[in-house]
Amino acid sequence: PGFKSFLKSYTEQIRTLLPLYIREGKSYLTIAIGCTGGRHRSVYIARQIAETLSAGGFSVSGQATVVTEDQAVAYNLGRQAVEGAKRVADTLRSAEVPVIINGLLRLPLRRDDPPDALFSLPAKLAAAGVRYCIADGGRDSTNTRNLPFEAAHARAFGLSDDEALKAVTLYPAQILGVADKLGSLEVGKLATLFVADGDPLEPSTRIERVFMQGREVELSDRQTALRDKYLKRQ
Repeated sequence: PGFKSFLKSYTEQIRTLLPLYIREGKSYLTIAIGCTGGRHRSVYIARQIAETLSAGGFSVSGQATVVTEDQAVAYNLGRQAVEGAKRVADTLRSAEVPVIINGLLRLPLRRDDPPDALFSLPAKLAAAGVRYCIADGGRDSTNTRNLPFEAAHARAFGLSDDEALKAVTLYPAQILGVADKLGSLEVGKLATLFVADGDPLEPSTRIERVFMQGREVELSDRQTALRDKYLKRQ
């Protein structure tokens, strides 16, 4: 009885939030269900939620993964200290555990690490064949604007141009299981992209046009309105 009421309440909460995400122009929502009881109840819950949302007219894609003890150990090692990922690269690669680097623009966590420990980490993971991506290092969306510069620092410390761009586009989509829709420009994927006047990882580059699912997004906001207002006074 308790489980059924929980599932109903949780699903209703998701259905309530989905229109708000759509209204904000977001093209997808990632929902992760996990458990540690060893009975794979999270797999059942995920499937029930997917069926309910599909019946409600939402497009749902999902992936159920049973994590072994070795994979959990490798994951926890990477999670507890991202800098330690390079030390357990073989374990992470063999267990197929991806590493999400939560920001590069901060100090190393270990006193014996060199100053560039984080900056060079993406290049070392790439060389070791470990799946990875770069996050913005923030707890909310306020640092998202710095994401290209995180990748640029990784590029300056050994990551190739192509790898640096994939680290914040295709690789996150692959890790999150949405690479069939996002992450690169390919036939059949959602046309979510931007047009810039230069290298997208350089601070001086300006974003000129943005498209989400093929629809162009208006880039004007309060800040641009104020800019235009005071530029006219000059």
